[in-house]
Amino acid sequence: MAERGAGRIVRLPDEDGDGVSDGIQVVAEGLNAPSSIAFFKDGSLYVGETTRILRLSDPDGDGVFQEREVVIEGLPNGGHTTRTVLFSPDWRALFVSIGSSCNVCVEEDERRAAIVRYDPDGGNGEIFARGLRNAVGVYLLNKLESCGRSPDRATAGTVRRPARASLPRFIEMIRPAYVGRFSITDTFSTESANPLRAGV
Repeated sequence: MAERGAGRIVRLPDEDGDGVSDGIQVVAEGLNAPSSIAFFKDGSLYVGETTRILRLSDPDGDGVFQEREVVIEGLPNGGHTTRTVLFSPDWRALFVSIGSSCNVCVEEDERRAAIVRYDPDGGNGEIFARGLRNAVGVYLLNKLESCGRSPDRATAGTVRRPARASLPRFIEMIRPAYVGRFSITDTFSTESANPLRAGV
């Protein structure tokens, strides 16, 4: 588990199998606001920091990941700073979710408000899905359907959003896909925002 404020990754063992953790074991520390982790098929651990993705390894098998390698660097900073990482079911792709830089804006960096697909070594980055604002909870099904939970835009003027718009969206991807509810040219009119009305 990533502990962002503490800058560390911890394991919560349950030796007696009672469903309650027996304590906390630190497996990596000294990290810069780690927000997610994903194990690779070789047992190495990928960690999402704000501006980079690390690959940690445990060569002596003692449960502590001593060795670190920067796999991806130069990710945009500011705004939404969590970086969710996960692998495709066939281990051939590493997906990184990068949130928007602000609450309501048109992004200058195409990696913002998007999920970027990389090779596991950090190469060949390409936009997989965009228009997501800040997809923190992301997973992939076997058919590479991207499923994510992205909080809707907050305090976007006086426009109110229907409650149903906050439900997770399950969308089969045709890459690169725009999967946000609003288009890039959104003018925040009542027509584009679908304000909440009685009975909706």
